[in-house]
Amino acid sequence: MMVSTHYNELKNYAYHTEGIENGHVEFDERTLKPTYRLHIGVAGSSHALSIAARLGLPKDIVTRAAEYKSQFGSHEMEEVLSDLNEQLRKASERERALKKELDETRRMRGQLEKEKKQFNEKRKQILAKAQADAESMKRSLRVEGEAIIKQLKAQFSETNKDKRQSAINAARKGISNVHVPDAPVDDDRKTLTADEVKVGQVVFVTTLRSLGTVLSMKVIV
Repeated sequence: MMVSTHYNELKNYAYHTEGIENGHVEFDERTLKPTYRLHIGVAGSSHALSIAARLGLPKDIVTRAAEYKSQFGSHEMEEVLSDLNEQLRKASERERALKKELDETRRMRGQLEKEKKQFNEKRKQILAKAQADAESMKRSLRVEGEAIIKQLKAQFSETNKDKRQSAINAARKGISNVHVPDAPVDDDRKTLTADEVKVGQVVFVTTLRSLGTVLSMKVIV
């Protein structure tokens, strides 16, 4: 059963009787309009005089009615309920504002995670392309190396077979030693020390986010 009333004795009865609960639909005293938010556990206060004044009831009548109402003991209860409901309204507004901020924070976090994922995918694509380009370069070097070997064969006479074969083997070894690093899938790369870096070595320059070949080294003391 549900009872709608402005009768304060019934509100007081509900507060002191087990199995009965007060409740009210929130009313904005600033705009004198209902918000249609239901609050269970707290009785509502009467806004009859405020609404009557807003609807054009003569001011002197509203004033006399307020004075007459203040003579009853229930007037104090109305003031307490009014203050309580105003505090409840402000608390509800803060709760809604906090929820909105929380939703916005979650949305921004989701957007950042999405952008991070897109960045990582783009980085993987760039590194994969760099590896493919390096492999292509290595194949080209091999082709050019074989051409050089053919020239070497033609330049050395039959009497210098050992010397010719030694030069050919050295050329082929240099070509086969061309190293193409694997494209890393994350940023967990090993940081090289000065002793580990060699001339001709292919390295990944983190500041440039690209591959490079060490052409020379200089130790600064």
